[in-house]
Amino acid sequence: MLAARLVCLRTLPSRVFQPTFITKASPLVKNSITKNQWLVTPSREYATKTRIRTHRGKTGQELKEAALEPSMEKIFKIDQMGRWFVAGGAAVGLGALCYYGLGMSNEIGAIEKAVIWPQYVKDRIHSTYMYLAGSIGLTALSALAVARTPALMNFMMTGSWVTIGATFAAMIGAGMLVHSISYEQSPGPKHLAWMLHS
Repeated sequence: MLAARLVCLRTLPSRVFQPTFITKASPLVKNSITKNQWLVTPSREYATKTRIRTHRGKTGQELKEAALEPSMEKIFKIDQMGRWFVAGGAAVGLGALCYYGLGMSNEIGAIEKAVIWPQYVKDRIHSTYMYLAGSIGLTALSALAVARTPALMNFMMTGSWVTIGATFAAMIGAGMLVHSISYEQSPGPKHLAWMLHS
């Protein structure tokens, strides 16, 4: 089919491929025509008439949008489906915690066990959740401080391996520092190391 088209194009005179309005037009019109990527293609009708038709080709941006449009739609659907799966898993987990914690199962629930727990167990649970809440609060405050400090924000937003490595090294080092300090001998430095880690 390509060979037949090439043979047909060779038989046409060269002036057929250039319409008369291009040769007689001003330079401004010529530049706008070439700028807008006008393509001139011959078409035959009934094997006796030859007509010239022009059409504008698609730009690179239009082709890119046409190529990426279905995949972006598919990505959006997959993202939405993933969010529903995560929400469903969280709902099942919370339901299971409530089911077993409130004593709806055959075993004793956490509320009934809390009544018979000794005081030191209650104190440990209380301090554990206070440390958890404190860690979340300190993490939120440090994120706010980073977001409001331009130098730290530029460092964190570069996305380089140095930034990632420095962040991991700081987290691991602070965690090792917290574990190395004894709580019974010196709770003050232990708390400071915990705040640095958070």
